[in-house]
Amino acid sequence: MNNSLRYCGIAVLGAFLYLTTSTAALAQGTVAYDFTTDVPGFTGGCPACFFEGQPVSGSFIYDPNAELFNITPNGIAVYRGGILEMNASVGGKSFADAFGIMIVGDNAVQGTRDILRFTPGINLEGFNIAGFELVDVRFLWMTNFPAGTPDFLTGLEQPAELPDIPGVLILDFINPISPGTDFSVNFENLLVTLAPIAVEMDIKPGSAENSINPGSKGVITVAILSTDTFDALQVDPLSVLFGVLPTPEAHAQGHIEDVDDDGDADLVLHFRTQETDITCGETEVYLSGETYDGLSIVGTDAIATVGCK
Repeated sequence: MNNSLRYCGIAVLGAFLYLTTSTAALAQGTVAYDFTTDVPGFTGGCPACFFEGQPVSGSFIYDPNAELFNITPNGIAVYRGGILEMNASVGGKSFADAFGIMIVGDNAVQGTRDILRFTPGINLEGFNIAGFELVDVRFLWMTNFPAGTPDFLTGLEQPAELPDIPGVLILDFINPISPGTDFSVNFENLLVTLAPIAVEMDIKPGSAENSINPGSKGVITVAILSTDTFDALQVDPLSVLFGVLPTPEAHAQGHIEDVDDDGDADLVLHFRTQETDITCGETEVYLSGETYDGLSIVGTDAIATVGCK
């Protein structure tokens, strides 16, 4: 799209967007992000008006090692495949993009604007609000604003992690009132925080049904599994909580065992059934915790309750 038209009719939505990142390796070097917003209101006209009080949430995968394939004359570095598998929901409508080109502005860009941009949208067709069709989704950060904000880019390389300085989520719509121009809705105060790593867990290792009697006065065995991309022994057993009512490890420790016979060590924990608040009819149970490095983890596994009347 013509950048001279891109900023026509900008409507600013006063919202807080929190992105959260996982260091779980989905592919070599990639990082998973979740994002959500708090939307207290809006300024400007429509389509911003359609998002009043509506949350924005979603996820994508960021590849900091995506191949650089073009440098434009104005100093903007364009990277292929920087953002993958975006799924999001805005204003009650969902949209997705399996592959996005990411544009990163370096220090030479006038206006000191560093831009991460999805373009062109692959699966954005059909996202339409009252005639406004979504055509682009962008993340933007401005360095040196406020004064002293560090530049998260160096030269023409992508950042290893997305920045934790305030930024903006921008949704670009075709403007039906003025064909050929864009109408942008800005969600202010884009913030980046770490998100949980999704770990593989196994309730009652060796049991296919994971049957749990809510009336039992015993303990439930839960294993956090090591994989090719995650070492379960990095999890702090004292931090792990399990159950409908998050419950700490019964013995304040874990033990090491290869429960799935794949040749690597897994972390085995125990939780008192009565403290987990699992009731008849529950079909899955969640686990949360942290690694010794302070990274959050989450996991879930299916169960079947027994002994119920």
